[in-house]
Order: sequence, then C-alpha cells, then structure tokens
Amino acid sequence: MLRRLARYLRTLLAISMVLLWLCVLSVWIRSHWRDDRIIFRHERTRPEEINQTGKVREWIAVSGKGGICLAIRDTGPGMFGTAPASRWLSESKPAYPQPWAALIRTLTLSGASAFSNSTTTISGSTMIISSKPNSGVGSISIVSGSTTAPTMTAIVKGNGAVLKITGTVTFAADQFVPLPAPANPPTPPFQFFAYRAGSTSELYGRAHAVIFPYWSAMLAVTLLMLFAVRSERRARLRRWRVRNRLCVNCGYDLRASFDRCPECGTDIPMQLSSRAAV
Repeated sequence: MLRRLARYLRTLLAISMVLLWLCVLSVWIRSHWRDDRIIFRHERTRPEEINQTGKVREWIAVSGKGGICLAIRDTGPGMFGTAPASRWLSESKPAYPQPWAALIRTLTLSGASAFSNSTTTISGSTMIISSKPNSGVGSISIVSGSTTAPTMTAIVKGNGAVLKITGTVTFAADQFVPLPAPANPPTPPFQFFAYRAGSTSELYGRAHAVIFPYWSAMLAVTLLMLFAVRSERRARLRRWRVRNRLCVNCGYDLRASFDRCPECGTDIPMQLSSRAAV
C-alpha cells in the first residue's frame, strides 16, 4: 500500500514539475511583450476591533522584460482606503521590474486663483512643474508634510508673489501602488536584487522584495524537472524489468538464475527468485 502511494506521488511530482516548467516558460515569453502586475490583498482584523480596518498584507508580483519581482507588503489600517481584494494590471511596453521607479504622484495646488491650475509631478523627493497657469510659477518648496503624505503645505513663488498653499497629492495610477524605495537602489541595468524597506506607519508600508530574471528561475525549474522525470523513468524501468524477470540493474534475463545476476552480480529480488524456483 505504501509503495503504491509512493509511486503515485512520484508520478504526480513529475507531472507537476513538467507543468511548472511550461508555465514559467510561458510567462517568460509573455514578459517580453506585456507588463503584468498582480496584487493579492488580505485585511486582518482582530476580534476586539470589529467595524475597524485592521492591518493589510499584500502579496505582489511584477513581471516584465524577462524579469520578475515578488514582494510582500504590510501596511497600516486605512492606508489605501477600500482597495479591492486583488488586482491585475496588464500593460504594453514592458520594463524590467523596478517597482519603486513608479513612485510618481501629482500635487494639485489650491487656495489662490493665481495658482489654482498648477500641477506638479513628484518623484521621490523631487518636484517638477508639469503645467503652469497663466501667471506662471517659479518654484515650489515644502513647508510641512512630505512627498509621501496625502496632503502637504508648500511655498509657491511666481511673478514676485510668495504664497503658502495647501496641496493635495494624488496617484498617477491608482490600480497599482508602488513599493517603498530601497535605501540604495541598484543602477540599471541589473538582474538580481533583494531588499526590505519602509514601515507600516508610512504611506507605502513595509516591504520585502526580491527581483530576479526568468532565466534563473527557468534554470532551477529545469533541473528540478529533470530530476523528477529521471526518478520516475528509473522507477518505471525497474517495475518493467521485475515484471519481465530481468535484472533491475542491467536488464539481463534471470529466468534461469536464482541468487545473483550472472552478468553484473546484482542480488536478485525475492519475487524474481521465487518465480525462477517455480
């Protein structure tokens, strides 16, 4: 019974490894013409925190241009509002995974008519004016808040005027929130990179991420598949030789032998010895 169960498990493992190899190959090919971002989101609420939003854990996969990023992110309650449980964003023009590079937001200025139409692109801690009103905006500097906060107060200079204006930060793409940036981002082009950064109290949470090319995953899966297939093949060959009264090692005919294989000296299994004696 146990031998039969082990045989079934070995066969199932070999089939699973072949299917996994095909899946990795398919995703690798797809990554060169599509950029895929997948998020599985789970919200954890303690029993004593009924009707309150608990901590959120997200499992993130970013695929593109022959590489993949796998990450886990933990965020505090209510950081991203009522986001769906899972999301899948697929775009053309793929790029090698660098999720912190998408840290781009828009600052919309309000509070004064002269600057009400100004918008500013924010990337990291750098603010670049992307559109200006007729009066023009010369420079923007942060007074309170930060480029990772939903709102901030900034000093805007233009046409000789200096105004303190409150700005609202919105995401350029609300379907995928980028990961916190590492302390020392790698210089492109790169292939392997792993890091952890951020905190659950910050807007982008705490993330653990690893980035690697598909060819390395393909190499590992190929080796595992070959090992599983070779093990299954050897087990099937052994069973076939036993059924046909052949040596399990060299395949020599053992119908006239009782103790050892006359060809290679391998001990004859008990079931073959009993059959030969009959």
